[in-house]
Amino acid sequence: MSGAAIVRARYRALDPGTSRQAASELNASGAARTQAAWFLAAVRDHPGLTASELAQLSGGRFDRYAANRRLADLERAGLVRKGEPRRAPSGRPEVTWWPAERQGVLL
Repeated sequence: MSGAAIVRARYRALDPGTSRQAASELNASGAARTQAAWFLAAVRDHPGLTASELAQLSGGRFDRYAANRRLADLERAGLVRKGEPRRAPSGRPEVTWWPAERQGVLL
């Protein structure tokens, strides 16, 4: 089973009901897991990119907002980690994303 299989879309307690519904639908349909698996593979294949750059790699399949959501989910699951920030194509500083290491072994 892929590490991304443990990722679930989340919402905050104060988010509107629409956010709760969206997270529920993403989890029920498997879309959150599919998106997370794509971003996990992208980070492993292209370590050190920003969320915006990873979204660009998707060829329009995902935007930077989806990238940031799934990367946060993957970070919470311990599968990726944040690196040093740098300027993204937009000119804004963004964190870079790297595969997580556990005891020196890439997951």
